[in-house]
Amino acid sequence: MNLNKEIKTLLSHNTPPVKVTRQDEENFFNSIGYINSKGEIDNKNDQLNFIKRNVKFPNNKPFFQSLIVDAEDNTLILLYEPPENGWYFYDVFNSEGKFINRVKLPLFLGELFRFKGRHIYGIEQDKEGFPIVVIYSLER
Repeated sequence: MNLNKEIKTLLSHNTPPVKVTRQDEENFFNSIGYINSKGEIDNKNDQLNFIKRNVKFPNNKPFFQSLIVDAEDNTLILLYEPPENGWYFYDVFNSEGKFINRVKLPLFLGELFRFKGRHIYGIEQDKEGFPIVVIYSLER
């Protein structure tokens, strides 16, 4: 959708749904913390118990966790699939919404990176811990 609320591109996918698990629910509640009057994190308070009693989780997770669109309107979508040995699954679509490729990248795109055209540019560490620039192709 553009700034004028006009649909620009529709993306469709046939990825099977990923179920919301009890562990997902527990992780969600464990991420909530309440600071009591002593400045301590209190996860056993009435507010948190109220939230736990009233939150209803969907059966399935959304299709994606996050998406990024570059300056050329290419889209990179982080899927709701667990990482495989530290590599995350992304689907790549061109500016017309056509699926290009599924790629595995060793970075979660909340980290320092640049997405442009058919490449991801990122910063990783070498064996000695020094930063290095890496380039990943998003094409087949």
